Amino acid sequence: MTISNTTTAANSSTQLSVERQLADLIDEVRVSVGPQATLAAKVSFNPKETLSKFNSLIEKAINNIQEELKQAVTSKSSQAIIDDLNKQLNLVIERATTFRNYLNGLSSSTSITRSTNSEQGNALSAWLDEVSPLAEPEDLTEMPFQSLKADRTNVPRDFSVESTVNINLKTRDLNNIDDFFLPEYIASANETEITDDILAKTKELANSPVKIYEWVRNNVEWQPTWGGQQTADMTLDVRRGNAMDISTLMIALLRAAKIPARYVHGTVDIPADNFINMAGNFENVDAAMDFVSAGGIPVTSVTVGGKIAKVRIEHVWVEAAVPFYPSRGAKPVSARNPIDSWIPLDGSYKQYEYLQGIDVTNKFDAERLVNNLVNSGTVSEQEGWIQGLNANVIKEAQQQGLDDLIKDINSMQNPTIGDLTGQRKIIVQTFSMLPGSLPYVAIVRGISNTQLTRDLQVQVTLGLGYDSYTGEYAQQQTYPLYQLNQRNITISFKPASKADEEASIALIPKNITAPEQLPSFYPSSIRMISEIKRDEETLLTSNALALGDKLAVGYHFQTPTQSYLNKKDLVVAGSYLALGIVGSNVSGKTVSTLISALEITKQVLTNADKAQLDALSREKLIGDIFVAGVQSYYAQYIAQSKMMSLQNRVMHQPFPTAGTFGYEPKQKTFFGVNRGVEINGVYMNIRTAQVVKDANGDTQKEKQLMIQAGMMSSALEHAIPEQVFNDKNSTGFSSAKAFTLALAQGQKVYVISQNNKAEILSKISIDALALTEINAALSTGKEVIVHSNPITLSSYTGSGYIIIDPETGAGLYKISGGRNGGSIDTGTLGWILAAIGVVGTLAGISLILMIIIVLLQVFITLMDFLINYQPCGDGRDDVAFWLTIGLALGSAGLGFLGEVGTAIMLAIGGWIFGQMVVVPLSNSCQIKK
Repeated sequence: MTISNTTTAANSSTQLSVERQLADLIDEVRVSVGPQATLAAKVSFNPKETLSKFNSLIEKAINNIQEELKQAVTSKSSQAIIDDLNKQLNLVIERATTFRNYLNGLSSSTSITRSTNSEQGNALSAWLDEVSPLAEPEDLTEMPFQSLKADRTNVPRDFSVESTVNINLKTRDLNNIDDFFLPEYIASANETEITDDILAKTKELANSPVKIYEWVRNNVEWQPTWGGQQTADMTLDVRRGNAMDISTLMIALLRAAKIPARYVHGTVDIPADNFINMAGNFENVDAAMDFVSAGGIPVTSVTVGGKIAKVRIEHVWVEAAVPFYPSRGAKPVSARNPIDSWIPLDGSYKQYEYLQGIDVTNKFDAERLVNNLVNSGTVSEQEGWIQGLNANVIKEAQQQGLDDLIKDINSMQNPTIGDLTGQRKIIVQTFSMLPGSLPYVAIVRGISNTQLTRDLQVQVTLGLGYDSYTGEYAQQQTYPLYQLNQRNITISFKPASKADEEASIALIPKNITAPEQLPSFYPSSIRMISEIKRDEETLLTSNALALGDKLAVGYHFQTPTQSYLNKKDLVVAGSYLALGIVGSNVSGKTVSTLISALEITKQVLTNADKAQLDALSREKLIGDIFVAGVQSYYAQYIAQSKMMSLQNRVMHQPFPTAGTFGYEPKQKTFFGVNRGVEINGVYMNIRTAQVVKDANGDTQKEKQLMIQAGMMSSALEHAIPEQVFNDKNSTGFSSAKAFTLALAQGQKVYVISQNNKAEILSKISIDALALTEINAALSTGKEVIVHSNPITLSSYTGSGYIIIDPETGAGLYKISGGRNGGSIDTGTLGWILAAIGVVGTLAGISLILMIIIVLLQVFITLMDFLINYQPCGDGRDDVAFWLTIGLALGSAGLGFLGEVGTAIMLAIGGWIFGQMVVVPLSNSCQIKK
């Protein structure tokens, strides 16, 4: 096995530093010696040639340290900095000597495979693992792109043996439970905060409990998940939510109308046919129950005569205090019409009409397409690889299908969104008065509360500084999801002391005329502190660490009944990242608010008022762009997955999840010695959780949809950065793009399993960390899809590889360096982002401001397009996207090719989704109407 420069993207205006070349050379040695190296890798390894390169590079690297030390002494830097540089110098000299001795020993023989040299190679490998250990492979017990599974042991509580009242008030006398006028029953607090939009909607509904109930019931779609995620204001905007979210909206509207309201948590029995309809128009009740169970809702069946007649679920609804007798809530409160009753109201329970939409999969012959594609290249089922498949086969099928689809749409009379894409449409009911009871077969009223309690919320835990020995974070805090959902959360670093701040500022030249005059290297002698901020409020702070060191940043999601995405990432000190935490829905209103903030920042930069510039934080200067980028990712992923779901009748329910987007410097590290950071690129590192269930319970169709959605998610990881930075050269890189480029270059794409591992691994060239992760995946029964050689795109050289669970289609879509996502070369902007990541805003440098103004304008224009563009008509872009989905789903018929079929399916997904049109965030494209 050989290796090339598979480190992360460097800025295009710089060449690889000596230190980075050294790190690459050491990585090449790592994969060529030791017990993990294949026979082919050992045979191709040339110790003498490697030694010659090493001697040349290490001399320059040592000179660099000596020069830095000389400057530190001359400039009278602190003794701590001088001591640290001396320590670096001594360590590098000591470890270079050891490494040279190993290479000399390996060079003494003509073959590394001889027993003596194998022992030396193993010893060198062990030494490298000791002085410079690789990052741990990602935990494969929980894939970052995953579908949660049903847990039918999660059954409803028996509230009949529990206390029936707990209004969560500790300071009041609860003997009189009919005290309708407790201020807590009309409080604006937590999720039920009464915003201007809530007040406006209440006024529109004439402050009437009947109209409020009717509007919520007829306009807000129920989603089968468990645990409150959204504020009332967000649910009002997205018009979707689970039972907690819908109840939150109804309570806020009622309280805005001065109508006392509270939550009730209990169990309900729903007729089996009605439950099937609510859950997603499944073909049988077991599939529907599995879908709801995977969403975390406690569920069980009630049988009559050996047949499931009803489905029992835990549920949350509302009780409103209204004048019920005799007006049944139709008349306002008055002296003659006083409040007299708590009336149960459920805005979640309803039935739906399911519109099929245009079946775009029928716009082409899927079997013929697959045959033509297979015949356009070479497919070896026995050896597990594909090569030379012609992307024009896909393009021609797209064009023909596109023409046919446009004809069909043009022949339709005033088509609605549902006519075109398919839709789940609420069957509307009208009410002249409030119903006196809930519309269920049986109900057990459990506990009532004025606010959602922790056991009815989704919780998110954030952590900084993970200690592998204790298994705990140095700093950790748990928040209800609604407090983080689509908020401006950033992970950043700042100088640890005044002296560190002054040292970082001193590196910035005066009166620069070009970004390239900014430093390309920032030394590890600068100490940094990490912060996680929400809307510029500091939530967590780490201990001080050297610039260039890595810090574990973690997050974990906990619903009332599930725990998932317990993930931690190693973040290089000097990074600046947006942490996007998003629930099951993306609010267009929140994105619009972010656009307004970007406009204000642009105006401040344009005005160039010194006082305003000095007050401008880097969160406003660059953080909001990264925040909007990661939110745009999730908005597009949710919208496009919804369309795929509708077309294939495989239900897809997004789950709360998180990912990062932003600038990450390159560690200037070799032999385990941290020298500092160099300028680098922008990365998107995304995790996605969902529930996927076929209408008939067909697990193969679920797997196929997961693979196609996974490839789409990977494509978005390069497409979104390209959109954000207006990259017309398409320099974004992801595993999806890697496969399309590899096939275009004539590379083989392999499907590796435990059975063919030994044979195929010797034929691929990939970095050491990726190889370690691939081996770990294969040992747990996963499949790996990888191309044969690294690809160079702009300044990036690396590989893409995909780890797939062959049973479920869950996966990891990775690029070189163990990154779970995509990257882009930001060009000139990289110099600026590096300085902002270490120093701060640089708001006093006019050239920097001009560049960021342009970037802001491009991004604002893009986001405004996403918000306001009206899709789903007869425009070519819209139908092209539907055909994209159809082609992707059509490729699912490749199962007859076995493991190689998965590779072809992924290749088709890469071609299709890599060229897909932007899907706007408007209501119609997210299928809200």
